[in-house]
Amino acid sequence: MNTVILFLDTQPPDLIGGYDDFLLEMAAYLGYGDESTLWTDLQRAELDRGVQEAYRYVLYPSRLPGQGISHVWSWLRQVTSLTTTADTATYTMPADFGSMHSRHMTYAPETGWVPVQRTTVQHIRERNQWSQYSEHPWMFALKWAAQTSGMNQRQEVVFYPTPDTAYTLSYEYAVLTNKLSKRNPYPLGGPRITQLMTEACKAVGEAKKNGIRGDQWNIFREQLADAIAMDASTLTDRTVGRMRGQYNEYDELGRVPYSVRSLSGSTYSGV
Repeated sequence: MNTVILFLDTQPPDLIGGYDDFLLEMAAYLGYGDESTLWTDLQRAELDRGVQEAYRYVLYPSRLPGQGISHVWSWLRQVTSLTTTADTATYTMPADFGSMHSRHMTYAPETGWVPVQRTTVQHIRERNQWSQYSEHPWMFALKWAAQTSGMNQRQEVVFYPTPDTAYTLSYEYAVLTNKLSKRNPYPLGGPRITQLMTEACKAVGEAKKNGIRGDQWNIFREQLADAIAMDASTLTDRTVGRMRGQYNEYDELGRVPYSVRSLSGSTYSGV
């Protein structure tokens, strides 16, 4: 039997373009030439701004025709956890936290409690007005923290009831990434996103040169739609969501009331 040994290098394959490639794409449209050593500092700064603008178009695409909400890439989603402390209800989210994509936060395996359900800050305030106590949480809400001067505004999570001890809770969120540079040259998402990034650079370069979006913008949007469709096909849920009762999904202790539910003539026993 023949043995094949693969040597995995630390550098990505040539198919994946990087920061310098995107600068060249932008320079081609602005007429700065492909010899980067001849670019002035002002030209290089303008090219960098164009590349970052293109990257933002890729990272955070605007809503496409027929699309309900803007797409969030699977490669921007990350699972992490936080650990609560006794008698503390509010916690600051990570610095790279963009948005929450979990419907619930989950406890450690074999804990036995129901997942922590997302709600609104207003609902938690109303609950605290009615009954404020400490126990394992079964509700959470997100809110924006007051901004610290000179720093990006962060988000916070608030739990109800207030945790009475340390609990480890896992969740999925969209990551905020750093801009592209020589030290961070490769866009997230792999080779397909590299091609999309190239088209975005062409679109931005064309718009800078002509003062208006043109054919390259349309090409970018077509490829964006294809990339979103392919990425969306990898994001499948095993259910359409939790069956809900007519009123509260949980009782006051955070337990699911396992009664019979009805949906379009079908019944659900809670099992």
